[in-house]
Amino acid sequence: MQQGEWKSVGFSFVLCYSSVLVSFFEKNKIKSLIFLSVLSFVFGNTSFAREYPVKEVSGKFCGNNQICTIPLPKIEQANYLNYEKSPLIRRIYSVLWGGTYFGGRDFGWGAHKGVDITSQIGTPIYAIGTGEVIYAGKKGERGKLITIEHSFAGKKIYSNYAHLSEVLVRVGDKVKTSDLIAKMGTSGNSTGPHLHFQIDKTEGKHPYHPGNCGGVTLNQNVNEARCWNLVRENTLDPILFLESNGAIFEVEQESEQFSPDIKVLSTQDLKKNLETSFEKKGDFWLLTLKSLTPGWTRVPLKITSAGAKIYPDSLSYLSGERKLFVQEFSGTVFPISIWEGEKLIKNVYEK
Repeated sequence: MQQGEWKSVGFSFVLCYSSVLVSFFEKNKIKSLIFLSVLSFVFGNTSFAREYPVKEVSGKFCGNNQICTIPLPKIEQANYLNYEKSPLIRRIYSVLWGGTYFGGRDFGWGAHKGVDITSQIGTPIYAIGTGEVIYAGKKGERGKLITIEHSFAGKKIYSNYAHLSEVLVRVGDKVKTSDLIAKMGTSGNSTGPHLHFQIDKTEGKHPYHPGNCGGVTLNQNVNEARCWNLVRENTLDPILFLESNGAIFEVEQESEQFSPDIKVLSTQDLKKNLETSFEKKGDFWLLTLKSLTPGWTRVPLKITSAGAKIYPDSLSYLSGERKLFVQEFSGTVFPISIWEGEKLIKNVYEK
């Protein structure tokens, strides 16, 4: 890889959440969706040229029950609100990162480690970026698999392509962005032709898998979100990675290296400057966190409630407004507690 390639040189972001998943869009785009609660990352300059592993998909997409080939509909700006609204996109992206095999798009309720993209057997598969092939062959439930090691932002990340019908590269091959590396299949533990595309952010065995997690089957582990915390620690949302031009990976590294021009918030900063508000949205709540002093937290903030599921339940950066999706399951949401490690920053109550 050439020096400087895939390096993110700056970003800022504002977050807000949808009722089901997250959405992700740039300034001046999708203005008609502003009234909805969606996740928005607004990134500055990044130099990673996003490339999806699939360029075209084939299926009965064009009417008359005929198979046709169309350009892969991208989930632009990781706008999962559009995903939720589009039967075509939901059909092609059958299971998202963090989803279940039941709902596919029910983000955060499962523990799926990548994204599944469906098409016909033989659909070309491409490398998402420059790197070196470190695995090419059969691997258990993943069937025919390719793993590519990439250097990015001073770290190693690993892109994985599973359930292939043909492997067109060998271990040690150097590949470039958009190089043809494989063809889609249904090898291994697969119910139909698709690509399981997964990005690992830690070293070890690839594609990352946390073990049985107490479940009887792989499906049970995924559908019941067993070891979801380990999945989040070791993998990235592939769509967010591609659509943020890789900047989401740098967000994940903030605890290891702080940019000198970004403030690190102290406990006192948080207690003094952290403002909160609530908004009821149908059968869920939006919790807004706003820091009068933008910056990184020393350790990730944890947001907890005995009576609700919160997404995200961990934050490491505060800039502008951060909106969290709060779904009650016991009839009592409040109080919601915000923690810095073991230190309670504040309890939040409905006004």
